[in-house]
Amino acid sequence: MSPKFIKAVRDLQADKTRTALVFFALFLGLWSFGNVFLTNYILSRDLNQNFLKTEPAHAILISDQFAAIGIETLALMPSVSKYEFRDFSRHRMEVGLDDWIPMWLFGVRDFERQSIARIAAQSGLSTPTPGSLLVERNVLLISNLQVGQSSRIRIGSVESSIEVTGVVFDPGQAPATQDHFVYAYTDQQTYADLTGLEINRRLLVQFEDGNSQQQIDQYTNQLVEWLAQNRVQVSSFKVPQLNQHPHQWQLDTLLFLVGSIGLLAFLMSSVIVTQLMSSVMAKEIRQIGVLRAIGATSSQVVRLYAIYVCLITVAAMLVAFPLAWLTSYTFSYFVAGILNFEILTTTLPLWVFATWVAGSLLIPMVFSMPIIIKGVQIPVLNALNSHGLSTLTGTSKVVGQPTDSTVTMTQRLSGRSAITFTYALRNTLRNKKMLMGTLLTMALGIGIFGTGFNIRHSLSVFLANIDTSMKHDLQVVLNKPVAVREIEKILSSVQGVNKAEFWNGGTGALQTRIFGTSDGIGLVSLPVDTSMYSPIFTSGTWISRGNVEDSNIPEVVINQQASGQLQDPELGSMFPITFNGKSYDVKLVGKIKEFDKAKMYISENWVTGTVGLAHKYNTLLIKLTDDSHEAVLSAKREIENAVSTSALDVAYVMAQAERVKIIYDHLNIILYTILVLAFIVLLVSALGMTSAMAIDIINRTREIGVLRAVGATPGQVIRLFEIEGLIVVLLSILLGLSISYPLSQVASVFFGYLMLGEEAELELVFSSAGIWVTIVVAMTFGWVASRRTAKLAFTISTREALAYE
Repeated sequence: MSPKFIKAVRDLQADKTRTALVFFALFLGLWSFGNVFLTNYILSRDLNQNFLKTEPAHAILISDQFAAIGIETLALMPSVSKYEFRDFSRHRMEVGLDDWIPMWLFGVRDFERQSIARIAAQSGLSTPTPGSLLVERNVLLISNLQVGQSSRIRIGSVESSIEVTGVVFDPGQAPATQDHFVYAYTDQQTYADLTGLEINRRLLVQFEDGNSQQQIDQYTNQLVEWLAQNRVQVSSFKVPQLNQHPHQWQLDTLLFLVGSIGLLAFLMSSVIVTQLMSSVMAKEIRQIGVLRAIGATSSQVVRLYAIYVCLITVAAMLVAFPLAWLTSYTFSYFVAGILNFEILTTTLPLWVFATWVAGSLLIPMVFSMPIIIKGVQIPVLNALNSHGLSTLTGTSKVVGQPTDSTVTMTQRLSGRSAITFTYALRNTLRNKKMLMGTLLTMALGIGIFGTGFNIRHSLSVFLANIDTSMKHDLQVVLNKPVAVREIEKILSSVQGVNKAEFWNGGTGALQTRIFGTSDGIGLVSLPVDTSMYSPIFTSGTWISRGNVEDSNIPEVVINQQASGQLQDPELGSMFPITFNGKSYDVKLVGKIKEFDKAKMYISENWVTGTVGLAHKYNTLLIKLTDDSHEAVLSAKREIENAVSTSALDVAYVMAQAERVKIIYDHLNIILYTILVLAFIVLLVSALGMTSAMAIDIINRTREIGVLRAVGATPGQVIRLFEIEGLIVVLLSILLGLSISYPLSQVASVFFGYLMLGEEAELELVFSSAGIWVTIVVAMTFGWVASRRTAKLAFTISTREALAYE
């Protein structure tokens, strides 16, 4: 066996405390690195692979004239490689007692031969029997639906009962648990019988060379023109985001958080390794001098300590890798459950293991090598005369050697807190380089931990603002506008109504489809003096009147999503919109912030006077006198009972609290991930402080021996180190809270862009509770680190401490 290997093993065994610290630091860092690397590999592939396995449509075309040209002609469509009819309409389904939610009903041409937007059978029948339907598996988590049982559905004004004969998996849809929709599938004949609609009106297509969004847009426009030349007028078409799951943004956010914070934890732990290697090299400087004196070259000594780093890194890897594998898969399955997709990566390719092993070995070595080289390059005479760390750091005083005033100071420690604090402060400032490294590591952890609380609190306030901006308790949405007297019949059945307003359009994706412009921006017409809505403005003002003076140009207010879709128009500018096949000019007067699809708010006077929907509305907003949870749910049941006996085509009845919950469900996984990852970073930074104090204690062993020899009690020495730790923690907290401000600003911009669109910021609200939690947690970590490491001073006898070099 190589002498270098034997010496490295003996060095590891010689100081078990120091070895344990190095091992734990490396273990934590390698686990962070492995968890980040494997989680990103699994999740970034699997959601996309789940989605692509469905063969998603490149474009969706709607027309009632497809039958006019026949299947043979459709087969000649230019650039089209696949096509399939998949009819679709929106209705309602009862998922619990008097609990109705929107149902997206799809009419499938052939369940056994699906070429686009494929669904996979999970349980029950793979093809529904005539007069029955299948439901998407995620729906079972928000309903009482079961295979073999019947449930009530409402299509238009007709209510009927239908059996659920199977469960399918459709990863092409947004999770039902978050959007609160039922996705249901039936054969075309049953679809036609239930809905009364014609089949083969909705065409899904894939293009042969659809490799970019620009190409897809171009091919779609060409296809629409070709169909028009063949006597098929396309009433509308949609081009989905190419190869992107509806909730890809959630996964991207999680991967960003896990990747950035996990990688940071790994780098911080690598810095800890450099601190510990400084201690190793400091203690063995005289050994290095001896080796050099008897003929060992610098490269041989470097290799000796490189073996030391490799041995302990490999040991940490053997423990860290199984845990990283377990936690990465646990987190991946958790995310898959939230976003409703399958984990397909059950085995990892060899290159993933090779990359993980190479990175795990290389990065600690890169961080440690400058310390090793610096220790080896010390002149032999200086190394033989070395007394510790000062030789490496260049400090003027010999760290670990008792100063002339040590004995005097020891005699004055008992009962003199001011003097003890002064002595502790002087010791803390003794090694400024190590102090700065410890402060920066701890402060960064505190800053990220505080940022996590600030962003979480900002998101909570944002959700609360959404709740308060909408002043209604209940919302009734119809699939098409009807005369106001028909909607008022619902009001007569509800007890305790305080106010009511009639709108066209409203919040959510369904409302956009019911009442929107041709380019997909939802249109919301409402009274200018509405008492049901108090938007949060980013610029401009609310609609002041129906029309601009001496013109027929209405004023509009838009949200950030609409602003981005319209290329960020300036306030006061005019631009055209297309509604019901006609073009109208509008004037922009304000921009608002909201978590919703692209929306445009306009006066109801414009709809009444220009569009020709006089006294017709599709949305009823209700404010109750008693807005308690029980009263709102009771009123909702009264509305559902009234709807069931009416001829109204209802899209949904929703309490405002339910809508806020839907939004919260979209953000909940992100909120908790922020705190968990921030806590990990703070834990790593606390470990950094622990290691720094351990190094300091190891290198002050002789000083501690002198203190003990002249009568200092264990309690006095431990209290001295506790005060030193307290000083470091207090300085770290001040620096960390200062760092948390710019970090929170950057994070608010990121989350604002993520949730609200381009050029939008999440309003940053500092969490006072988060500040106190950060202080308490940091102080606790600091006290534990200083107290536990201070006890290292008593692991050897006074005689051994005095003889320590």
